[in-house]
Amino acid sequence: MITVTLIRHGESRDNPKGIWAGWRDAPLTDLGERQADVLGYAFASSTQFQYFYASDLSRAHSTALAVIKHHAKPKPPFTLSQNLREQHCGIAEGHRPAPRHLLEDKAMEEWWEEGVFLETQERDEKFPGGESLNDLARRAEAAIRECILPHVFDKNQDGIHIGLASHGTFLNEMICSLLRLDPDHDHSKSYLGLLNTAWSRLTISVKHGCEGPYELNSPPPLRICLLAFNNYEHLGSLPGVSTFETETPPEYFPVAGASLQITTTQPLWTDSASVPN
Repeated sequence: MITVTLIRHGESRDNPKGIWAGWRDAPLTDLGERQADVLGYAFASSTQFQYFYASDLSRAHSTALAVIKHHAKPKPPFTLSQNLREQHCGIAEGHRPAPRHLLEDKAMEEWWEEGVFLETQERDEKFPGGESLNDLARRAEAAIRECILPHVFDKNQDGIHIGLASHGTFLNEMICSLLRLDPDHDHSKSYLGLLNTAWSRLTISVKHGCEGPYELNSPPPLRICLLAFNNYEHLGSLPGVSTFETETPPEYFPVAGASLQITTTQPLWTDSASVPN
């Protein structure tokens, strides 16, 4: 069995603007840097990672580095992957979502010509040059094969803990894709709404009776337990900062009581026609 902790990046300069950030490489704000720092400090006393992965976009990359900075030696090997990037929003990136009811006035393509980009609703909808949610799910599946399943299938790595820093919409698709590998899970749930630097944690193992060798492209049934989702308790240590914008906090449930090595991997698109270069 292995443990995986999934971390959303700290606040980026695009987050307060309410725009589609996608692959825009906005750095962390001062608050985002503080969020990442207190997360790293919180993990330092309780969590030892054997491997760490992150999106190569700077907001996730910087968040991962802040966690590793506080990590005790030996530092975990650190891999950057384009597969862990946020959903690409194509020509809509940098724009605010417009309400869907505008379709009553004119077609979506006509709004695009005017620089207005309506909220998407269907999983196959996407902006020109971007990814749909189904495209993103396929990329999340590729990331699972790249970053997680090799550790699950290696008997010599039983008991290891993997850290992974990425983005809100991507992590929703990754959690859902992981849980689909366990036939006993409810596959209808969504895991959106992660706060900046909130983390979720899962344990993953091959179900009893499934003997290897195992294929990455056709994995055996897995046993997956979601131990924590959207845990943001560490943010309470930031003085003068509201953890959430509304009076009702987002849903979460907490967990019960050598030198830094950086490798850049190449993307493993499963549907290259739908993902821009």
